[in-house]
Amino acid sequence: MGPRADIERTLRIAAAMLAAAAPGCSWIGWGLQKPPPLPVEPSTAIHCTTDKVAPILDTVGAAAFVGLGVAGMVTVHGSCSGGAGSMCGLQEAAFGLSLSSAAIGVLYGASAVYGYGATGRCARLIEWENACAKGDARACERLRGAPEPDPAAGPERR
Repeated sequence: MGPRADIERTLRIAAAMLAAAAPGCSWIGWGLQKPPPLPVEPSTAIHCTTDKVAPILDTVGAAAFVGLGVAGMVTVHGSCSGGAGSMCGLQEAAFGLSLSSAAIGVLYGASAVYGYGATGRCARLIEWENACAKGDARACERLRGAPEPDPAAGPERR
């Protein structure tokens, strides 16, 4: 095995490690207990995650993987544009690894969006639960699955 084979093997290992890092904290449920679907009985205690640690970690992962992928693509393109550079022989493999990194970043981004949505729904359900316990009939209706009023419809339709 020559140096080229060693580099190719290292690129394959790095690609496998990047793939293993996906899909993200919010999708796999690490640190995120999803909110229950509606309807929820108002007397039932709602247990779900309102803190945003998992989606924040997903956001960081998205930025890092996309940034690494873009930087890798720019570097590979720049190193081969002038002729026979050291990376030119492995341009396809390095470009593929960079593209894989960017794709994993997109998955992390989607996981972050999901996580922010889930924690937001959880906070809203807990808010309704607390309001219902204090006698707010509209909050109790929302927990039972009544649709929320459309703010664009105007006050007469609420």
